[in-house]
Amino acid sequence: MAAALETVNIIQSSLKNEADKHHGPEFFVQSLLASHQKLFEDVVFDEARWDRHRNSWYRYRIEPSIALRVAYGFMWQILLVILASVLVGLYHMYLVPLGLPPSSSSFNNVFIILTFALSLLLVFKTNSSFARWWEGRIIWGQIVNFARNYARMMLQWSAPDKGHVAKAAVRWAAAAPHVLRGYIRQMKDEACKEAAHILLPVEIEYLSKWVNMPGGVASMLSLLISELELEPQQQTFLEDQVSLYVNMAGACERIYRTPIPAAYTRHTSRFLMIFLVSAPILMWQSALWATPVIMAIVAFLLLGTENIGVQIEEPFRVLPLGAICKTIENNLFEMEKQLIAVKQARLNTSVPQ
Repeated sequence: MAAALETVNIIQSSLKNEADKHHGPEFFVQSLLASHQKLFEDVVFDEARWDRHRNSWYRYRIEPSIALRVAYGFMWQILLVILASVLVGLYHMYLVPLGLPPSSSSFNNVFIILTFALSLLLVFKTNSSFARWWEGRIIWGQIVNFARNYARMMLQWSAPDKGHVAKAAVRWAAAAPHVLRGYIRQMKDEACKEAAHILLPVEIEYLSKWVNMPGGVASMLSLLISELELEPQQQTFLEDQVSLYVNMAGACERIYRTPIPAAYTRHTSRFLMIFLVSAPILMWQSALWATPVIMAIVAFLLLGTENIGVQIEEPFRVLPLGAICKTIENNLFEMEKQLIAVKQARLNTSVPQ
């Protein structure tokens, strides 16, 4: 009886801890941070989205809720800038009348030099991050091409008695992008879960044993090619597609594991904060007590620019990989359905009546 009560207490305690984890302040903060990061995710465009994108009214409209969600990601920086502005105002209100010197235009030349240097840093950082994002998008375009070409050729070149091999090839080609997405996001369990609705349980078990999961996928893709016993030229073409997948997986690893030098990123961020905190000294001459508001807006704009560079530096968190993987999956299973129907119709017409 005592053991049973102790078990119940343990279960209740664990449930309470789980509830606290999902409803406490920490969970709330994590949710807000996730919401902030989600704003930088790309979406797959269709004609309706392009219409909105081309519309100047849509692009320039004010979105207070989104602005607040973006600002939350660097709220303490904005508050620090506002605090610095208020302190400058209090200095001029209470200490300057006592004989201390006010801020003067002699700081102009210093801020001109700092502004030029900061602009170069921000431009280089943003351009370098964009280059990484663009390379990531090109890589995933190649993965789309690999999956379609591999599945198409396996379906077309498979003999009637090798239909099960062709279907397995379509399954693995459709699962390959899901596996790579989970792998480069450091989510092995998630990769298996994403592919569970495509692969058979025994195939998932095989895949889960691999540390380098894209390597496991590539090995299976090559094994399926050998099962078809194709002509050397056909086999070479298909192996080239598998090699393309392996190369693109390696390129994804390179981007993920080698960021822009962290010292450069940190120096740019610190430089920006020093600039923003010291700028109220110069701003006070013309703006007076409007300085905190003006500096908050300036901080939001500059911090947002710097933050964009940080977000797109890791492209696999912002690229719409889920939508890309789902599109590949739908395309391949549609291809399988249509080509098998065509091959079956041709086979029926070639059989003597």
